[in-house]
Amino acid sequence: MAGGSARIGIVTGVLREAACLSAFAKDENVMIRVAGADPRRAGELAAEMFAAGAEGVLSFGLCGGLDKKLDAGDILLPARIIAAEGRSLTCDPDWTGRLEDALGDLVTRKNAILAHSTVIVAGPKRKAVLRANTGADAVDMESYAVGQAAKKAKKPFAVIRAISDTAETRLPEWTDEIVSTAGGTDGIRLLKNLALHPGDIGKLLSLGRGSTKALKILRRVASELGPEMAFR
Repeated sequence: MAGGSARIGIVTGVLREAACLSAFAKDENVMIRVAGADPRRAGELAAEMFAAGAEGVLSFGLCGGLDKKLDAGDILLPARIIAAEGRSLTCDPDWTGRLEDALGDLVTRKNAILAHSTVIVAGPKRKAVLRANTGADAVDMESYAVGQAAKKAKKPFAVIRAISDTAETRLPEWTDEIVSTAGGTDGIRLLKNLALHPGDIGKLLSLGRGSTKALKILRRVASELGPEMAFR
């Protein structure tokens, strides 16, 4: 490994999240993969990166807020991820601690709890139920699968997530349907869904504003951390 640097794997859900890491795209010690908002694929990609020599894998990107105190753009460093039936995984405390030290005041909530969902949690009622059942601060789709792959490989993993939609934000129920397998936006599906649900355009615009704010902060996070992502 060049310069003794650790080889890090990073999994994102969509291309816009991966774009925040574009400065590292040619760094031979960083592997960046996009899961296309598919939890199963996220786990597969993490496993592939461990097999290719990654010493640790980071789940990086957007998440949905469950705690009403969290705003779009807030950065969370989860300590634990909760899935269905009370199953949970603990993020590597040493790596997470180094991320906390490196990011300082950029982090809104340390020791956060992240809920896992295989689908978009679209409305305030469903978000409230998920928070009540799990106590989680936010929800995402990829991190639990990444953590499972890390546990199987006996390697560390950590999570950096930025709130894109708050606990009060209403999302179109079909939001995850317009993500292509490559992690981009499927324009045809987007237009078809808007034609079927014209009243959802306001929800989509609200999500866009929150995502833009969150991605801006994620780019700053990446810049502060550099390619090693505080792994060492």
